[in-house]
Amino acid sequence: MNENRNDKAFENCNDKRNEKGNEKSNGDSRILSCEIIGDLLPLYVDDIASDDSRKAVDEHVESCPGCRKKLHDMTSSLGDATAIATEDQVDVDAFKKVRSRNRKAVAGSVAAAIALIAGVISIYLFVMPVELDPENVDCTLKVEDRTIRVIAATRYGKSEVTGVDFEETDGVVNLKFKGHRIGSSNRKEIARYASSDNIEKITAGEIPLWESGTAISEFTAGVYLSKHDYVGDPSANRVTAEALGIYKKFGDLTNELGTGGSEFSWTLELSNTVCTPPGEDEDSLKETFTKYSCALMAVIGNLDEVTFKYRYGGEVTGSAGSGGIAKTEEKSYTVTLFDANEYLGRMYEDGLVKDFGTSAGALQHLFDIIGL
Repeated sequence: MNENRNDKAFENCNDKRNEKGNEKSNGDSRILSCEIIGDLLPLYVDDIASDDSRKAVDEHVESCPGCRKKLHDMTSSLGDATAIATEDQVDVDAFKKVRSRNRKAVAGSVAAAIALIAGVISIYLFVMPVELDPENVDCTLKVEDRTIRVIAATRYGKSEVTGVDFEETDGVVNLKFKGHRIGSSNRKEIARYASSDNIEKITAGEIPLWESGTAISEFTAGVYLSKHDYVGDPSANRVTAEALGIYKKFGDLTNELGTGGSEFSWTLELSNTVCTPPGEDEDSLKETFTKYSCALMAVIGNLDEVTFKYRYGGEVTGSAGSGGIAKTEEKSYTVTLFDANEYLGRMYEDGLVKDFGTSAGALQHLFDIIGL
């Protein structure tokens, strides 16, 4: 009997304890502190809290004005941050677009500038005409009655002759060659000109090209342009000798003036030994000296005697050691104005040597006669 009472009392006690435990368990959401809710709010706002934590926060903020305000502030600031981030991204995107457009604009400007420079250079080199140096133009003229046909090309470089300007005064026609800085250097007919009067002479600047029916060779034009009045000018004499090709044929030489039988003489002492080609003798060498003497007297006004001093090595055979020369002899050969006129008279009866220096056409005639 007593045991039953004790057992019942023990059960009643346990039931009360269980009821209290259940009440405590069911009231967890109501007894969570604000500190714990504050820790959960960031997870709640970022939507990474568990379902139970979200439920606990929801139940707590319903009855807690402080935490409810904190949650409201947090969600509001999150919205503002998102809006700001969105605006910033819009600004960044706009900046990128502007920068992209600027890059394209700069690239386009650079390409346009390069194209413009290339165009200007092309126009400068290939289109824009320039006056060409007549010494750089190889020109052939065909003159029929009063019509001039010009066939020309450049001598050096890659410039191109494209046209001619004609200037006519009193029967003298002067040519000014036009062209491009770069182009074809092929010879071609580039111009025709019909004169209103009889043509006496054709020039290109100072260079004589044609005179009284005679085409002037480049060789003759060079010699004629070296023409001077006095043999006493050594530098001018050298220019004439170079134009005649004396240096090219015999090598270097020294000059002496007025040492012959005449006051107006010129002695040319050749530095190199002179030999004659196979089949020729010293007489052929002396004839060459005579031809050069005629030319020198024709273009040097007061020159009336020319002497060549030389070491003669005989005929080149190729069998006498170095250079085929067995021995040399010191010799000299003098041509006076009388000798020159006599030599010319054997081939051409009309005219004296000095007469052939009066014009480029006459000098060309002299060279054609003596074969120089």
